[in-house]
Amino acid sequence: MKGEECICQKGGVMYLSKRGYVVNKAEIGQIELTELKSTLRGRPLQDVNYNQVPVAFPLYIETKNKIYIPKMYGISKYGYPKVLLDNFNVQRSETFGDFKGDLFPVQREAADVMLQTLGTTGGGILSLGTGLGKTVTALYILSQLKVKTLIIVNKIPLMRQWEEEIKQFIPGGSVGFLQGSKNVSVESKDIVIGMLQSLAKIDYPPEIFNDFGALVVDETHNIASKVFSQVLLKVCCKYTIGLTATPSRSDGCEYVFKWFLGEVVYQTKLERAGMAPILRIVKLKSKDYREITNPKNNKIQFTAMLSELVEMPKRNGFIVETIKELVGSKRKVLVMSDRRDHLKHIKGMLDTDPEVQFSHGLFIGQMKMAELEANKTCDVILATFSAFSEGVSIKDLNTLFLITPKKYIGHIKTSSKQESGKMEQIVGRIFRKDHLEMAPLIVDLFDEFSVYRSQSNGRKVFYKTYLKDLKMKIDQVDLDTNCTSSHIETERIQQECLLID
Repeated sequence: MKGEECICQKGGVMYLSKRGYVVNKAEIGQIELTELKSTLRGRPLQDVNYNQVPVAFPLYIETKNKIYIPKMYGISKYGYPKVLLDNFNVQRSETFGDFKGDLFPVQREAADVMLQTLGTTGGGILSLGTGLGKTVTALYILSQLKVKTLIIVNKIPLMRQWEEEIKQFIPGGSVGFLQGSKNVSVESKDIVIGMLQSLAKIDYPPEIFNDFGALVVDETHNIASKVFSQVLLKVCCKYTIGLTATPSRSDGCEYVFKWFLGEVVYQTKLERAGMAPILRIVKLKSKDYREITNPKNNKIQFTAMLSELVEMPKRNGFIVETIKELVGSKRKVLVMSDRRDHLKHIKGMLDTDPEVQFSHGLFIGQMKMAELEANKTCDVILATFSAFSEGVSIKDLNTLFLITPKKYIGHIKTSSKQESGKMEQIVGRIFRKDHLEMAPLIVDLFDEFSVYRSQSNGRKVFYKTYLKDLKMKIDQVDLDTNCTSSHIETERIQQECLLID
């Protein structure tokens, strides 16, 4: 901080530091300062399903003489400053490893655009569709910059994935970690992988960030919340790179990460080769469905309704039979639910079913890494949306089975909170490769009841928009009369599918 005070005393109005773009308050005046503080606030949209209004949060740090603001917002408003602190303007490292590998044309194009952007504005976001290799693209970019880099991830599997790919594509690079208070290895490392949660909760010594010249934020959309956005006020770098397949947020706060990291400079979705995807919609009806409302305001109790839904015996029996038929068609199946207990119950039913001869395992929160890695090889993976929708890559998956409702209203123009389902991330799990021998299949349970009807229709809109050459088949199933057979008949689907209308 002493070096920063010296700059102000010398008359520096704006400069870049490790805490962000720094503005001398005395130079801009009280009116502009008030406007600046009013603008630099995160204001999440309200979820129409809940009465509570989200609380706005500041995106700046104010001291007696200065205000620290997001780097890219400061550059766009005041221009690139002439003054850089010594620990901000880091030099290239001659020992940084070279890139070993080849890029696909789309990766090369994205990398070239980002490198050009970094040379002019200093930051930007790459939005590469699921399966397009944003990790390897980023590593190529870093190999060209050759500066010490901090990569921020939000999940341990992502940390391990980055570590493995660094060793593969930059074999000469040394890797360190910032995870909790014990797994800290930063000194003399070319690339450090930091856990977002640790950076948010722990006040690491400021000098630990001094040598970083580049910052990469993986799954960028996660960092725009009240708590996580404060991480970007702890570490600011000359080069800032955001990586995401979905540069949007359900609460409308995309501007938060853009102010810190930069605008989306390259965006593309995966153009898939191979067989056209199949959507199998199964419309479920039952007398066991029950709408639950709050007696005080007659509002639907979404959590309570979902709790009852996942405990319906007939519905769960239908799910198990469907899984068995899918595996019988030689498919590798990803089963996804919102609830861990739901998946544990389904696994228990599979465990005790004498007809089940295939492997099946859980992929949920609070499991050990060794267990998660082992279960990736199972014929059936039972995963929560939160654990599996980001940062997990299993190329052999060809079937997705959604067993709890998921909301998608991204097609509706509204000022309220939008898509909460992250459908693009979820569906992308089975498109990690071109399916040349067996068509990728999505089985989606449409619960024909209450709010679940509109959620089902929203997902149908998503499928039409996102999946090219999609084929669709619809079944009607009355759980009260038939809960033992899913009628998936995969081979017949491939022959008789109707083009989606």
